Amino acid sequence: GKPLEVHRFAVPRPEPGGAVLEMVASEVCGTDVHLHHGRLAGVPYPIIPGHINCGRILETGGALRDVEGGLLAPGRLVTFFDVFGTCGECWYCLVAKAATRCPKRRVYGITTSAADGLLGGWAERIEIKPGVRVLPIPEGLEAEDFMGGILAQPDDDQEELIPRGQLETGASTDGAAVLPGVHVPVFAINSDLLPTDAARIRKSLPDFTLDVLDHSGHFLMLEAPARFNPLLLKDLDALSARAAH
Repeated sequence: GKPLEVHRFAVPRPEPGGAVLEMVASEVCGTDVHLHHGRLAGVPYPIIPGHINCGRILETGGALRDVEGGLLAPGRLVTFFDVFGTCGECWYCLVAKAATRCPKRRVYGITTSAADGLLGGWAERIEIKPGVRVLPIPEGLEAEDFMGGILAQPDDDQEELIPRGQLETGASTDGAAVLPGVHVPVFAINSDLLPTDAARIRKSLPDFTLDVLDHSGHFLMLEAPARFNPLLLKDLDALSARAAH
């Protein structure tokens, strides 16, 4: 709940296998609001917020490759996966394939202390740690448009900057554009931080069921398990019942 402060840090140098980016755009989302009010446990304050970011490569610590193995050179506009440092050995990493739940995971702008370095997007530069998954922004796409494509769903009469189905947005993807003629039930449990236009989604996914948890953050399973788990079990039972038929 304290006011934000501006601090000066030493200019970072990339670690071997890492990089330093000049920050171009970052977001302010509901999680950042919770962080500001101290509503999340285990946060190593003081922190540098900002976990959804894009920036331009300034310097690399050797060859830096994207998620598909392509070489990334200084000057390229990129984004990166905010979760890193997972163990690769636990049940979440190996069986569930949900490394974002790994007990050893770290998250830029959330579980990284300012004492650890420039590891949040609300800084002029940010350190990309070795092993962080980096993705180049398509040529010709501006940083502001990329961030807007992630954090907002375009209106029906607006041109889409990135086709739905290729990039997951904060609200939904258009399943019909990806799998035409395929009809599957879709269940969603969403926070009320980002309103979901269920009516619009049902135009392409008629069998869409939505539950909304009021007054919750982005991490529903961690912040509101007593409310989230019963909804999850309800949806799993419904899905199992349909599969039985």
